[in-house]
Amino acid sequence: MPDQSEIILKTTLNRKDLSSRCSRQWIDVSFPANAPDNFVLVFQNFYTASITLSQEYPDGAKVLVDNFRLMECAHNENDAQNWHQISSSDFKQKINLTKPLKILLYQPSSVWAKYELRNIKIVQSDDARSSSATYTEDSDSISSCILSDWKLITEASFAQSKLRDLPEISSQSGIDSRRQAKRAAARRKDRRASSAVPMAMTSDTSAPVTASSGASKY
Repeated sequence: MPDQSEIILKTTLNRKDLSSRCSRQWIDVSFPANAPDNFVLVFQNFYTASITLSQEYPDGAKVLVDNFRLMECAHNENDAQNWHQISSSDFKQKINLTKPLKILLYQPSSVWAKYELRNIKIVQSDDARSSSATYTEDSDSISSCILSDWKLITEASFAQSKLRDLPEISSQSGIDSRRQAKRAAARRKDRRASSAVPMAMTSDTSAPVTASSGASKY
């Protein structure tokens, strides 16, 4: 069961196409009335390279977290679906819980057709460090999501490993076939050589007989 201090947030994914090959995406997050002042924002990434957290005010946007990196390499999917957490104590400015939180999503790579954040929630905490450790140890709240993803990854990895083994098996069988063909050719060559030796010996013994008979004639 999820911890009682865990609050699932209401989110809205927005997208604005700037051109045929470029778009801008962001998530509007609404906080409930019982949201705590001190919390840890927890979410699962889905192929987003980095994010920026901000809130809109009449005089402009105020950035809370700038360019928070989610992927080591935007073109590599090894860490594309990891879980992340950001403490409110790390915000550059105090957050206003009555206003929506705007999460800008960045993905410069054109390899991925879709990118977003999933399972966005907050965990109440008076101490950001202790809450991070507690949440990591209490994995029941996210185990169902992780297990389903892990099953797909394991099956895909097993299938890929079988595909990688096929060329090696084929290559080995080809080598064995070539070796067998060479042995068979060598055996045929030996048989031909052995059958040619008696014929040469018969030809040599008949030659002196012919010469002898010729000498006796004259």
